[in-house]
This record gives sequence, structure tokens and C-alpha cells, in this order.
Amino acid sequence: VPAQAPTAAAPEPAPAADPQSIAAARGAIKQTRGSGAGRSRSDDAAAADADAHPDDPDADSDDLGADALLSRELGAEMIEEIRHQ
Repeated sequence: VPAQAPTAAAPEPAPAADPQSIAAARGAIKQTRGSGAGRSRSDDAAAADADAHPDDPDADSDDLGADALLSRELGAEMIEEIRHQ
């Protein structure tokens, strides 16, 4: 007689949520988008690009490395450098 593989028990279905709990949870959801939520981000980016000027001093490219750029713009400091072998 061949051995039969044990059958796995079917998982029990999750209990149905109480309608009052569902209503309370939905009522607690905070609005995360402002009134301009209908506009897409690409529209915002296009509007910003239209106002850009090639001689903008904030858009300078000094060919700085990441460390120098972070130091200049954010005041970042190197705490410790770990050398990997």
C-alpha cells in the first residue's frame, strides 16, 4: 500500500469586519492631497521648466563631487571614513 501525502488543512477564512468598525476607520482617514490634486506632477514640472532661466545662479554646475556639493549646500561634514580593503 503506497503511503499517501498528508493533506494540508484549509486555512480558516478571516472573520468579517464589523460595519461600524469599517465606518470608523474610513472616517479616520486624513486628507493627504491638497485642492490641486487634479493636476499631474508632469504639469507642475513643465510649469517650473518654463520659468527656468539658463543664467540662474542656483543652477550653476561647478563640477563638484558629492562630498563637496553636500558640504557647500547643506553644511555636511565627514564624521568618519571607513576604508574597505
